[in-house]
Amino acid sequence: GTGAGYLASLLLARLFVLKDKTWRLVLVGMILEIVAITLLASGFPVGVPSILLGLGLGLVMPEFLVMFVKLSHHCQRGTANTTHLLASEVGFSSGIAVACYFDLEADKMLYTGQVVAVIALIFFILVTYPYYKNVIQMSRIWRAYLNSEVADGFGPIPALAAFSGVPAEYDSVEAIYQFILKELREAESAL
Repeated sequence: GTGAGYLASLLLARLFVLKDKTWRLVLVGMILEIVAITLLASGFPVGVPSILLGLGLGLVMPEFLVMFVKLSHHCQRGTANTTHLLASEVGFSSGIAVACYFDLEADKMLYTGQVVAVIALIFFILVTYPYYKNVIQMSRIWRAYLNSEVADGFGPIPALAAFSGVPAEYDSVEAIYQFILKELREAESAL
């Protein structure tokens, strides 16, 4: 059931091509996890909650990986990937170890899972996502500054279509500064 939910999340995640995709996917995923744990705690048959749990994890985990990679420096992306995977494994293992150590009954484990999931969702909403969103905007401001320095120093450069995988046309300094002003306005309004 959990595997089926996880596979369904791969298809569902493709539908979220809207603005604030990360916000929406994590929010929906965490809510699905909370609903799945609540259904299990209420004695609901295991099939539907396990699919919901897989769906929730499948929406949340890849977005957290994207956040880890985007917040790392370009030479530390492998480390970010490994850190994400290790943190996930430590989290799952710690939850199992704590439940075994305290010899919790199923209903107490599920209640603890509900509380932890709600706290994690609140932490994501109040701390993690605002920080992530601000760092992305700060990087846009830094890119604008670097483009201005290079354009001032070298004149026309292939800045607007650079890193697209094909040879880029040289952009005029005026076009680069129009792009810079647009970037700065958008970054400022998003902060």
